[in-house]
Amino acid sequence: KFLGKGDVKPTPMSNNGEDIILSDRAEKILPVTLECKDHKNRYIGTYDIYEQARKHNPNKEPVGVITDSYNKLPVLAVVDFEHYLKLHEEIQVLKEEKPESEISLNGTIKNNGYFVPIANFQEVVATVTIN
Repeated sequence: KFLGKGDVKPTPMSNNGEDIILSDRAEKILPVTLECKDHKNRYIGTYDIYEQARKHNPNKEPVGVITDSYNKLPVLAVVDFEHYLKLHEEIQVLKEEKPESEISLNGTIKNNGYFVPIANFQEVVATVTIN
């Protein structure tokens, strides 16, 4: 709905910099930098964590959480890439529906009882449904 083929371009292998180049329009919707890796065994522990989360409840979106407090690295969330893109699409829809003045400063947009995450470099806000 928001992006076309020209908005996302892969870079050649072994190229310095980002692996996926986004157009200005795409960066507005998806303000991220992408580094892509494909290794047979190198990330198996990450996939194990995600798979364990998936097995807890197949009716919920699995999220693997990785931390390295020893090296004081940031806490990371591992989610399915399609789910991640869908979240950004939902955020864009809400931004279009709501004037900027109605977006709260704490990193969430409230719409019909839903809080939708807006990522920034200081916090991560989880999706919460209020019944």
